[in-house]
Amino acid sequence: MKRTIFFLMIVLTGMFCTVVRAQKVAIKTNVLYDAFLNVNAGIEVGLAPRWTFDLSADYNGWTLSHDRKWKHWLLQPEARYWFCDRFAG
Repeated sequence: MKRTIFFLMIVLTGMFCTVVRAQKVAIKTNVLYDAFLNVNAGIEVGLAPRWTFDLSADYNGWTLSHDRKWKHWLLQPEARYWFCDRFAG
């Protein structure tokens, strides 16, 4: 019953949404980094029809067993030019 109501809500929402806008901001993370205990996040903002600016940050400040430490931080800015529309590959 809950699945049916959820499905109907999605269908009805899709029917009444007529305004579609392009993506302007993307929030992202790297799952492989997370598997190695690196906390990371990034944000990418559209600047022009084919240009975006990406800022990613990583931090690892954990103390592991036997007093081993693995510590680093990373801040990586990046400008991207897209050959097609931005965020479209």
